[in-house]
Amino acid sequence: MRTAKSRTRTTKPASKQRAFTRWADPDWRVEVEKWVRERVEVTGRCEDVRFRGWSAVLSVPTRDGTLYFKAALPAFAHESRVIEVLARRRPDAVTEVIAADPERGWMLMRDAGASLEQLEPHDALRHWESALPAYAELQLDVMEHVGELNRVLPLDRRTHLLPGWFDTLLDDPEHLLIERGGLTMDEYERLRALRPWICSACAELEAIGIGDTIQNDDLRSASVFPAGESYRFVDWSDSCVTFPFFSLTVTLRVIADLYGLPPDAPEIDRLRDAYLEPWTGYASRAELPSLAALARPLGQLCRAVMHHDDAKRGDWEIEPDDVSWALRLIIEPEVWREALE
Repeated sequence: MRTAKSRTRTTKPASKQRAFTRWADPDWRVEVEKWVRERVEVTGRCEDVRFRGWSAVLSVPTRDGTLYFKAALPAFAHESRVIEVLARRRPDAVTEVIAADPERGWMLMRDAGASLEQLEPHDALRHWESALPAYAELQLDVMEHVGELNRVLPLDRRTHLLPGWFDTLLDDPEHLLIERGGLTMDEYERLRALRPWICSACAELEAIGIGDTIQNDDLRSASVFPAGESYRFVDWSDSCVTFPFFSLTVTLRVIADLYGLPPDAPEIDRLRDAYLEPWTGYASRAELPSLAALARPLGQLCRAVMHHDDAKRGDWEIEPDDVSWALRLIIEPEVWREALE
């Protein structure tokens, strides 16, 4: 097992997304610090922590410890509302938000401690085995709030809607870039041929009776924080209401990439089974892995829908082939490994 790396290319290789210019605007910075100081007593200088094309994070020193300010682009401004709904049922499992302005995509949060990304690789992998079932328990606990969650989320990706989204994506030549650096014609035809399977697979998952719930479409090491005997899950900007097992699509790929694990690695199977354990009230331990395998390509479709929405919005610069790359992973789920060679 190789040492975990800082980069995790789980959607496409060689991402070149650049920081959005508003984060560098001095007037924006003045406005942010004014907003923060109106809500807490700041005892020092607010420092840059992380600037990305889609969000910016600042540290805020106070007498009660360091807080963190996060700003997100309009496409992700729903995050504080999602956390508010989750916190009503499981305040122990999410970010503790001190103040928020959902209209501007701003929130001020307490320090959650060290994430799995900051731990030694062996320790982080061990934590995943406990964190994944804890995450599944959160998904189960908030099922009664899915209606409210779906109302605050900008993109409806419930399971029964995915066949329609699949049609929308394949009918958009502008973002598929067929034979223009995106999909090949063969890949496009293979995707087209999948439509009956997409419909039947969605119907099969719905028939299990689990139901849709919150699903973090980008659950990775930087989003998981040990908290005593449990975990806090932060960064819900890529979340949606859909079939819960879709979370495994990206998360297990991230872990395989970080630790150099092959597709048939026992570590991956062990983590999958740990996540599935809380769902044994709906299917047996023998049946659940097959359901997870059925959900994997649909989870990638769910993520492709998000990439397509990002491309249409144009809020921030993405690679031209983001959508086609996300769709390619439906038919070639391990192609990302070749991209890293």
